[in-house]
Amino acid sequence: MIDTDTFLTTLYVMVDDFCTLSLPLETRPGPQAALTRSEVVTLAIFGQWQGFGSERGFYRSARRHVRAAFPMLPTREQFNRQVRQQYEALVACLLHLVQLLAAQRGP
Repeated sequence: MIDTDTFLTTLYVMVDDFCTLSLPLETRPGPQAALTRSEVVTLAIFGQWQGFGSERGFYRSARRHVRAAFPMLPTREQFNRQVRQQYEALVACLLHLVQLLAAQRGP
């Protein structure tokens, strides 16, 4: 079992490598988002991995425990909006992680 900081750092590196190498550059009109695509996908996966009962529960925990790793964490509503905007990147990254970790061979 690894600690949360190590897990989150490792997950971020894997997600960022995938987003940088496998996804097209983001081009969005308007102001720049508070979090990068890699940060949003990492936090979304992390929230699912931890098994929080709700988005609100995850966000409360993230504000307390991972704020140091993600100092630009926006409000919960803005974060949820960014997760929805990154849906395709999230799915692609999850499929990549399944292949990379050979999770399909597990029970």
